[in-house]
Amino acid sequence: MPGGPSGSGGRRRRKMLNIIYILNGDWETDHRRPQMEAMAVNCNLICIERPLTIRAVFMGPRAFFTQFKSSLRPRHLGKNLNIFKPVALLPYAVAEKFSVLRIINTVILRKFFIPAIQPYLNGSQVLMLAHPMQRHFISLLNTKLLCYEITDAYDKITQFSDRENEMIRRFEKTVLSEADIVLTSARTLQDEKRRYNKNTFFIPNGADVEFFSGSLRPDVEVPEDLSEIPSPRIGLIGHITENVDLGIIRAMAEKHPQWSIVMIGGIKGNRRFRNDVALAGVKKMKNVHFLGLKPYESLPAYQKGIDVLLLPYKLNEFNQYVYPNKLHQYLAGGKPVVSTDLPEVRPYSGVISIAKSGEEFMEMVREALRVENNDSARVAERLHVAGENTVGVRAGQRIDILKKALHGKSVVGES
Repeated sequence: MPGGPSGSGGRRRRKMLNIIYILNGDWETDHRRPQMEAMAVNCNLICIERPLTIRAVFMGPRAFFTQFKSSLRPRHLGKNLNIFKPVALLPYAVAEKFSVLRIINTVILRKFFIPAIQPYLNGSQVLMLAHPMQRHFISLLNTKLLCYEITDAYDKITQFSDRENEMIRRFEKTVLSEADIVLTSARTLQDEKRRYNKNTFFIPNGADVEFFSGSLRPDVEVPEDLSEIPSPRIGLIGHITENVDLGIIRAMAEKHPQWSIVMIGGIKGNRRFRNDVALAGVKKMKNVHFLGLKPYESLPAYQKGIDVLLLPYKLNEFNQYVYPNKLHQYLAGGKPVVSTDLPEVRPYSGVISIAKSGEEFMEMVREALRVENNDSARVAERLHVAGENTVGVRAGQRIDILKKALHGKSVVGES
């Protein structure tokens, strides 16, 4: 796979694990990207993006056929990393609702995608799914091992209807029953899923610590759109969704007009959320600044310009299964972090502040702004914890579990 379907170095390739990973989106915007790049250091990895579908026709015929032709060959992003974008009639989540559409999707994938990817498989051993709606790939790709990686409670998304969540729950039980290995990013997910599969493991999210610690470098400049906002700056870096507690954001802005609340990330959700009165109200506040989605490469510079970093998530059912991807990214920059009381952040109470109420959240932000909470010893503690939770460490854990399973060793999920 490195360098093409038949490149050199065949002996090394046979020794390395060959993995096909079905992404839950596009490579450039997938939050797993740093994890995948770390895995590709020690395995041959093919990542499959969400498909090019009939919706793309609305871009215009020329743009559609340009993308269609590019889908027939991979993008080589490294010696061990190739990205494919298949073609399908409709998105998997839509097609799975109707058997006829699912069959048509499968026929198209067999016709165009399988022949395109075949020369690059090199006897791929592991298929990794990231969502229950990808279950059709199990029969499309003949691998020795099936791994299902879960990073959210997919059947508890409030913007979906009860019928949609029930369908996801049903499909997930099928995938769980067929999977050889299940990887979860939260202990709460592990506890729930291993009722259906004993080989369920907890591998928490990691961060590209070397990349995010770039915010500590003196030559990294805070971007102008952030530097012109008055200090102190209290900020969230990440998607603004219905799982963010906008009530806490509003209360902080009202009670502390001297604080600048900075929201860095796209507003993501259905039309109901984007038109929500609460969101509209927060947007109008003079000391709340929505800077929008920023390129991943610029995030350390933005992180550098924020005094206190936030994990202000609602304590709802969905968030009980969330291990914030941003936690170790934040810690890698050495800045203080304040979070709501999510189960998965509690083990880090020694290096972040965890609030059980909105009032306590504001008090902890006030405390985090104190000079003594940002001395060299506190910064070193945060960096130490981040260093224990790198994407490299997590990639090694994944690969070790998969190799043991392939070699027939006992890999019953730990508690």
